[in-house]
Amino acid sequence: MGIIALLLVFWGSPHAEAQQPSEYQVKAAFLYNFANFVEWPEETLSDTTTLVIGVLGKDPFEAALTRFEKQKVKGRSLRIVQSERLQDLPFCHMLFINSTEEKNLTQVFRYLEGKPTLTVGEVEQFARRGGIINFVIKDKKVRFEINRAKAIKSGLKLSSKLLKLATIVEDEKDKGKR
Repeated sequence: MGIIALLLVFWGSPHAEAQQPSEYQVKAAFLYNFANFVEWPEETLSDTTTLVIGVLGKDPFEAALTRFEKQKVKGRSLRIVQSERLQDLPFCHMLFINSTEEKNLTQVFRYLEGKPTLTVGEVEQFARRGGIINFVIKDKKVRFEINRAKAIKSGLKLSSKLLKLATIVEDEKDKGKR
């Protein structure tokens, strides 16, 4: 399902209120769709037929995210992995960092520095603190912020279609350097 179709399903459909997907069903759908609108460096994909999405911390998705394992992303299978310890996760192309890990964000970002991992969180100021995509709730709807500069530093290319749907933010430490 394309990101535009996803938006229509969750935001514009006359049946959206009848369906009422949970917050984490919406976030799981966004994670799947983010993968379709990101380009990873070729060396991270050349020797694998699988795209790995990790969940760090307690898994809030229940089955909402694992149902996407049957889907393909750019011809690759999806594998969902979860751990409460970053060191126990394999390399992840995308890493959802649960709000339960807020106290560890500095260490997580340091560990991932320079790695082509799309970090996604739901902690206040996540994208300004060094993450790439942050889920926010506005008007009772799931929206997202993107730290484009951090994505570039991580070697990731984000689609202009994805960027158009986001609020673009900067790192706290980069503010005022212009």
